[in-house]
Amino acid sequence: MTTLKINLDNYAKNFDVLKSQQLIIEDASRKSSIDFRIQPLCNAINNSENYFTTSSCSGRFIAFSQDEQFIKKNCEWIRVTHDPLNENEIQEFINAIESHKSSDISLKFEPFILHVCCRSLNDAKSMLEQCIASGYRNSGISLGSSKIILAVRSTQNLECPITSNGNLMVDLNYIRYICNLANEKFQENFERIERFYKNIEPCLNPEKIEKTKSKKELKAEQRLNKKIMFENLKSTGQLKKQERRDSEDSDKHESCLDEIDNLFSS
Repeated sequence: MTTLKINLDNYAKNFDVLKSQQLIIEDASRKSSIDFRIQPLCNAINNSENYFTTSSCSGRFIAFSQDEQFIKKNCEWIRVTHDPLNENEIQEFINAIESHKSSDISLKFEPFILHVCCRSLNDAKSMLEQCIASGYRNSGISLGSSKIILAVRSTQNLECPITSNGNLMVDLNYIRYICNLANEKFQENFERIERFYKNIEPCLNPEKIEKTKSKKELKAEQRLNKKIMFENLKSTGQLKKQERRDSEDSDKHESCLDEIDNLFSS
């Protein structure tokens, strides 16, 4: 975590302005759009009161050139995919590598990454806890001069040199192996994204969660009061036999409904 440079009082006042400005900025990534697999996640974050996204990638597998002439152009992507590869696509990766004129080519898998601007440090800490719980143990909070940024990151990266000085250093079976290994990482990556999306629900909708929690607590309190009253009436003989049976059946029915509610809310 960086040194605290931000004026938190002024930042809190300007957060909504920062958010509105960010959400109308044109996407500056090479793809120029949010990856469809994380579109619902990013929409949920941007529609929340205390967060908005500043950059994201659902995960990708690339063949890229490391030649000096290409590095000056921010590196050339020879082939890129944001989805697992089938056999035909693996062959297309191989063909692209064999036909490219670059002398140094590598294959690289990069997992999901997300940068989220947070309204307060507490909001950032709350989401960071869910990042860690979801498997993004390389995540962290950055406090700059104008924003509180949460970086959601994992350690699933994979990078393998394939050619050097124009010579293929591995056989084609090894390239296929790396492509299939990337497919496994894609699957794990997507499962982790789903887990993260589910885990941050309390951060995105704190009022809804609190309201649901209060309703359950109120219901439990009402049942307890009813049970105490029932036991008092029963002990003093003021409750008729049929009324006692009806009350017991009602308690069982309510308890059953609560168990069903808990089952579907878990």
